[in-house]
This record gives sequence, structure tokens and C-alpha cells, in this order.
Amino acid sequence: MQRHLPRWFLCCSLLLGAAVQADPVAQPGFVLQRIDGKSQLGEHYAVIPGRFSDKYVGLLYLAEEARLYQASCDSNGCRIGRALSAEGRDRGRHVSAAMRPGTPPKPFVASYDAGSGDLVGLSCNNDDCSFGGQERVLDGDGDVGQYTATGIDAATGAPLIGYYDAGNGDLKLYVCANTDCSSGSARVVDGAGDRGRHAALAYGNGTLWIAYDDSSSGEIRLASATAPYDSFSLHTLGSGTKATLQAAPGGGVDIAWEGAEGDLMFRHCTNATCAGTASIALTGANLGRAPSLTRLPNGRPFVSHHDSGGGAVMGTLCGSATCDNGNQLLVFENGPGMGARSVALGYADGRPLAIYRDANQSSLRMSECTTTACSAFNRRLAVDGIATGSPGVAMRADGRAVLTWVRRSDRQPPLAVSADATCTQ
Repeated sequence: MQRHLPRWFLCCSLLLGAAVQADPVAQPGFVLQRIDGKSQLGEHYAVIPGRFSDKYVGLLYLAEEARLYQASCDSNGCRIGRALSAEGRDRGRHVSAAMRPGTPPKPFVASYDAGSGDLVGLSCNNDDCSFGGQERVLDGDGDVGQYTATGIDAATGAPLIGYYDAGNGDLKLYVCANTDCSSGSARVVDGAGDRGRHAALAYGNGTLWIAYDDSSSGEIRLASATAPYDSFSLHTLGSGTKATLQAAPGGGVDIAWEGAEGDLMFRHCTNATCAGTASIALTGANLGRAPSLTRLPNGRPFVSHHDSGGGAVMGTLCGSATCDNGNQLLVFENGPGMGARSVALGYADGRPLAIYRDANQSSLRMSECTTTACSAFNRRLAVDGIATGSPGVAMRADGRAVLTWVRRSDRQPPLAVSADATCTQ
């Protein structure tokens, strides 16, 4: 059945018989138009730096198929690849990932099995998870595995996964015994009250840090420990939710979170208790929703975040290592449903990069700064929410495009005919 949906995905002005890629970039004289049916990408995805400086690896939960997909971006564009989770199981929600060291480095992926309530791990066999990998249940004790946060023990290369035990309201940590996580153990980090939602994890200078919600009190808490991670120091940072953190030079940690009024809060900690430093409000109310934090090669923190009032995806580029002066507030893209979740990254040359979800279009978009100061930036489609392969196009005598493609969900080849020469319908 032919479906006509909003513009910007594919066609027209193509030569007879010309082939196109699944996620093309517009060229001069082309009109972009979505032809295929719209799949729900879902709110669950993770993006991590890949093997090379221009490559990024994505893990995407397609809600329509209830499966986890691999994706990648490089200088040639972005594309969705293969399904990583088994068909018939609802796996891939609350996904997080980290790159394990090695030659080549390989991702490790943690996610939640919504059908069984298990924490699931996936050890990828190559550098972008496009080939092979072993999927295992790591913790099946009750309803566990939501809000995963994945990091790597620098001393051993073994993954560390923070996650929420929904049945008991606990923050838990799974410590893998080896780099493939073929074995390991789960332990409770914080079992008081209802604690552990929106976990975020960082490892630096021999210390593991986990920031998480205390849902009972409406506060952000911070746990820290060194190997073997069986004894944690617990501290309260202040009111708020949805923390994000990065290890900082000198053994400390940077933390950003959504404050009680929806403002973007930041704190630079130089010790395990965060004593001696104060929290800084980087934005006004409702401008700091769902933040994501990274530290750029020049030492300046960069945070992507959401304006819940205007619907914009925004960024704060700090003017100093502690974000206490010279900060820039950036608006990457406006629109309802734009950027309600994002991932802050940075290129090897220091340019900030934000990858974010367009909820209305079920796609991932990216805004990349053209300079380290982000005086200008480029926007483009990162990964569309449709798992599509083998597309082709031809032109009818009346100038209307005829397209066919293969949906990876059922391997069926739909056929679409544009309503007019410019594919406006």
C-alpha cells in the first residue's frame, strides 16, 4: 500500500534507472521527500566514538520491531545496519555502550529485555558492531536492567554496567570478569529508598563514578569507588534529575543535570565527595532538560540539552574548564519534539557535535560545529528510523518517480509512485 508522508527523505530529478542510497544527502536541484512508511525509532539509543576520528557507532531501538539495530556514521554519511537483538524478544530499550580497548577496539552494549525484565549484554565482534557478537543475560534476578550506563575499567578492559533494579528500587552495578563479559557479578550500590533511575557512569584515574536519581527525595546522588567496586562512597549533590558526567583531568569529575526548575546545572568536582566546589546554573528555567555532557580535547566541557518550552535542541559550550565564565548558549535546531534527548560528542580536532532525536519524524539528526568556537554549524540527517535496504528509482514518461526498496523487517519489496514530478505527495 502506498503511503504519502512528510517531505525530506528521498527523490526526485533523478536519471532513468539511477540507484540511490538508503540515507542520501541532498544535492543541488534535488527535492528530498520521505517515501517509505515511518517507523518509530523510539527514545532509546546510544552513540559512541568509533575506531577513527570521523566515525561514530550508534545503537538504535526500533519500537515498531522491538529490536536493537546497529548504525554508523562517517565522512561518507550515516546508515542503519543490521539487527543486533533476537527477533521475537523486546530487547534494546535503555541501551548504553562503551568502546573496549584492543586492535581493533570493539563496542560493548548493555540494554534491557522488556519481556523478561533482564539486563542483557552484547559483546560486538568488530569495531562498529556490524558483524557478529554474543548476546547474554547478565542479570535476571527480578525486574532489572533499566537506565543502563556502560563504562570500561581502564586497568582490565572489562565492561562495568550501572543499572536500575525496578523491583527493589536499587542502583546496581554489574562488574564483568573479562573484556567479553562472559562472566561477572552483580552488586547493589545504593539500596536505600528508590534510587538508581537515570544512571550515568564515568571512569577516570582509577575511580568509578555513578550519578543517579534519588526518586524518593528528588535529588541527584553520586557514588564513587575503586576496584574491586564492592564498597562505594555516596553523596548528595542537590535537587534535580537526569545527571550526565565525564571524568575530568586530575582525577575529578564534571557533572551536569536538570535542576528543579528545568535549568541546566553544572558542578566540577576535584575529590570523591565534591567538597569545596559549588553548583552553577548555566541556563534559565526549562532550558536545561535532558542534558548530555562531554569534555572536548581543548579541556572545555560541552553540554547538549533541550528547551522544553520552545522545543529546541540547544548546546552550552563552556568558556573555561570549570564553566565559570565565557559560556556560549547555542540553538542547534527549533521545532516541536526536537532534541528531547541528545548525545554530546566532540571530533578529534575539538569541534563540538550534537546528535539528537526528532520525535515527530522518527529520525536522528546531527549538528556539527564548523569551528572549535562553534561560530557556525552544519545540520544533517544522521539515521532515519526506517530499516531499509536495496532502494532503486526510475522515472515514468510523465516525470513521476517510481521507487522500490526492501524493508528489513519482513524482506518485502514495496513499490511507490510519486503523485507528481516533484514528489510533494
